[in-house]
Amino acid sequence: MSERLKRILQIVGFIVAIIAIGFAIWWFFFKPIIVPRAPTPTTPPILIPPAGLPTAPTAPPPITVTTPPRVLPSVDTIARGGATQTSLLTQTPILSPFLSADGTTIQYYNRADGKFYRVRPDGTVEALSDKVFFNVSNVTWAPDRNQAILEYPDGSNILYNFESSRQTTLPRHWQQFDFSPQSDSIAFLSLGLDQDSQWLAVASADGSQSKPIEPLGENASKVQVDWSPNNQMIAFSRTGFPQSFGEQEIFLVGQRGENFRSLTVQGVGFKGQWSPDGNRILYSAASAQNEWKPEVWIVDGSPDRIGVGKTTLGLSTWVDKCSFSGTSTVFCAVPQELPRGVGLYPQAAGNVPDHLWRVDLQTGERQRIAIPSENHTIDRIVVSDDEQYLYFTDKISGQLYKIDLQ
Repeated sequence: MSERLKRILQIVGFIVAIIAIGFAIWWFFFKPIIVPRAPTPTTPPILIPPAGLPTAPTAPPPITVTTPPRVLPSVDTIARGGATQTSLLTQTPILSPFLSADGTTIQYYNRADGKFYRVRPDGTVEALSDKVFFNVSNVTWAPDRNQAILEYPDGSNILYNFESSRQTTLPRHWQQFDFSPQSDSIAFLSLGLDQDSQWLAVASADGSQSKPIEPLGENASKVQVDWSPNNQMIAFSRTGFPQSFGEQEIFLVGQRGENFRSLTVQGVGFKGQWSPDGNRILYSAASAQNEWKPEVWIVDGSPDRIGVGKTTLGLSTWVDKCSFSGTSTVFCAVPQELPRGVGLYPQAAGNVPDHLWRVDLQTGERQRIAIPSENHTIDRIVVSDDEQYLYFTDKISGQLYKIDLQ
């Protein structure tokens, strides 16, 4: 190819490249954007509503909701081990319920009006006396049911005979009373101004012929006055010799300086209760084996068999919440649950609801007989002689209730 032709081709290629570059610049940067023309809106036809109200659409069929009937827990009218109906017998708080001589009715002190009454299982109430005793703090009944010692917050004490309507004033420094089985004598703590004048003593029921039995010294708080039904002992004393850890020695105190065998208790916080014949002792104590919760035990208590046959009832409660029925049956109110260590500090129990248990001391069989239909923290229980009724006082309200056992 000649030199001249080659040069011509180079010039032509250069021109073509310039044209291509210019077109590309115009295409991407200067070409006008064509927006499509929007369609002309179409006006919808005007609809003239018909005269009158519009027709309502057909309603769907109603939805039927079936609620299953509420099933309430069954409550038995007679104690069979589950929830059991309770009957309120007093509208006001009472003090010291005690089984009357007929073995069925309950006599008590009414805190509201200061009078004493008797209530029957059907709720019928009758006054024991027209006499009014305001602000009584404690009542100790005599076994004959016709006498009672009334204690007042200021330390005053009186003996009242409901049969003769006779009232006798007892010394202020006498405390913690209990009657003899014949109801003609009383045992008590005589707490003078100093330790040398503090004694466990006895006297006639009217306060005459008082006689010191044992000096108390600094141990008054360790003595529980409790006259045994067999007339052998008048008190329990937690003043025995030191034992191994978690044990205590309990002395049984007689009226004439008798040297009775002592009772060794597994646990602390001992408190006892005599069986109706005085041959056995029901007691509660707290030990490490039961996480320092109170536990109820039974043991022989007749003079020649003290400490024999010691057996736990397997119930975590205090003996104050138990009651004998005859000599071979015990009823107890047992808290649903108790915190560890409550036996050392009973106030920590609070107001825990109780269940009711029955223990046959001959066979060892124990069974829960009732769960009160309303939550009750039970203070004291009393059982009728025929075991047809169980009465109890509610710790919170102080009112008296009844449960039918059969």
